[in-house]
Amino acid sequence: MNSYAKIVASLKESGVNFIVHVPDKILLPIIHEIEKDSFFKSVLVTREEEGVGVAAGAYLGGKKAALLMQSTGLGNMLNALTSVNIAHQIPLLIIMSVRGTLFEYNPADAPLGKALDSILKAIGIPYFTPNETNLYDTIRGGVALSETSRLPVAIGFLPGLLERSR
Repeated sequence: MNSYAKIVASLKESGVNFIVHVPDKILLPIIHEIEKDSFFKSVLVTREEEGVGVAAGAYLGGKKAALLMQSTGLGNMLNALTSVNIAHQIPLLIIMSVRGTLFEYNPADAPLGKALDSILKAIGIPYFTPNETNLYDTIRGGVALSETSRLPVAIGFLPGLLERSR
């Protein structure tokens, strides 16, 4: 089983059955694995704040949701996260491909990459960056923490993680 399939299995084992995703090249293999599995309902959205709303609606309808996106989209969805998920204690697992760090090629991604940890800390969202050995446990633990705290939890895949853990 490749790392993408293991990530999907971790989501499934945790009962996450509703996946909202914004187009992202790095997470695309995971999205393809999700779309092959009838356990999941997969919804493509065009903006991150739209994803927050769709995931919140799914939760209110009895689903367990995750949002897959690029970390730079955090800036787009701050108001939605704070006024919907945090204010109303709606759990959400956020899986991000982290941009704006080492080896970044797009100058537009660098500022938010530098501030990512600080922004998440400022709004009270726990943030984890797994490595190859704890990747699957971090996903399962993130789902559990989100449910227990009734708040979003963010997991960031640093550059190269998915390639190294294949």
